[in-house]
Amino acid sequence: MSVLVNGSPTGDFNVGKGLRQGDPLSPFLFLIVAEGLTGLMNKAVDKGLFHGYQVSHNISFHTLQFADDTIIVGEGNWENLWSIKTVLRSFELVSGLKVNFFKSKLYGINLDDRFLRASSSFLHCGVDHLPFRFLGIPVGANPRRKATWSPIVDGMKKRLSAWNGRLLSIGGANQRRKATWSPIVDGMKKRLSAWNGRHLSIGGGLDSKKMCWVSWDRICQSKENGGLGIKNLELFNSSLLCKWKWRCLYDVEAPWYDLLRFRYGSLVANFLYGEGRDNLNHASIWWRDLWSLGGKDDGNWFGNDVSSILGDGNDISFWKERWIGTAPLRDLFPSLHSKTTQPDGYISTMGLWESDTWTWKFDWTTVLSDVESEAAHDLLQILDQ
Repeated sequence: MSVLVNGSPTGDFNVGKGLRQGDPLSPFLFLIVAEGLTGLMNKAVDKGLFHGYQVSHNISFHTLQFADDTIIVGEGNWENLWSIKTVLRSFELVSGLKVNFFKSKLYGINLDDRFLRASSSFLHCGVDHLPFRFLGIPVGANPRRKATWSPIVDGMKKRLSAWNGRLLSIGGANQRRKATWSPIVDGMKKRLSAWNGRHLSIGGGLDSKKMCWVSWDRICQSKENGGLGIKNLELFNSSLLCKWKWRCLYDVEAPWYDLLRFRYGSLVANFLYGEGRDNLNHASIWWRDLWSLGGKDDGNWFGNDVSSILGDGNDISFWKERWIGTAPLRDLFPSLHSKTTQPDGYISTMGLWESDTWTWKFDWTTVLSDVESEAAHDLLQILDQ
């Protein structure tokens, strides 16, 4: 076959097997190659040649990847630098690809500037400082400061200039809205949701208002329902947060799961039973939004629609989670929960196997009263059903 290049046909060539540019399977090339780099880094960590960032005794991480972007995190010493250089060189030899060190950056946190300059010369890459931008998001910047978001807002103002609005038709203005909002990273949309209507009105200026003849809720409807098909950013952001909240409950093998649990405690207790409120003042903005979505202050619609299915009982809290009945056992039997020696115990720790039969074992801090003994009897009846 032959193809046209700049309007001129090439010579004939045979069609072979493989993935080509534009092929629907091409994105898998990134995953395959990235998996190989991850494997090399894991091997270096297992052999003790590279030491990643140690969050706690049991939690550490060293490689963060998104498509073909990779962040390697580790201790600032020469042993790690030699390991990074060896791994990247091995990756080049095995994959046939070339690491672009000129586009790579080296960041140091609480490290001496002389060591950073020497490391930069050793790895043949530039030195940069926090904050930096990754996938459009400022990393290491204070999200509470206006200066963090000013470059984003200023960039949008340039794209939404008033003269453009006056010269565009309704269809053109609609395309301008979508082209302006689409490139924005999802995690930043909530910060800019206040721009929804006033700054995107047809013919309106950035600092002036114009008569709105159609409600913004109507504009955000699909075209089939009489709207313009523009995303409602507030609902879109809530949907993304809800997806994160659900992943925090079931994606227990993800590397970020242990990090969040170390920082904020049980994710199930936080999201389903409202624990962790006292720690919100010291939490990130993202975590506060995640914690509040669908919680007790928001109708508790998330917790009411989620329950646990009993498996081996190693990951389900006996008292705090809704795994039997219509409510958590601590809500059904508050007096028993206040006297148990295992208020945070899991189901698997609340009994033992005796002659192939499961027997519940409860330990109390004091002798139960007659009313509490009757409640304990009712509890056993529920458990034996």
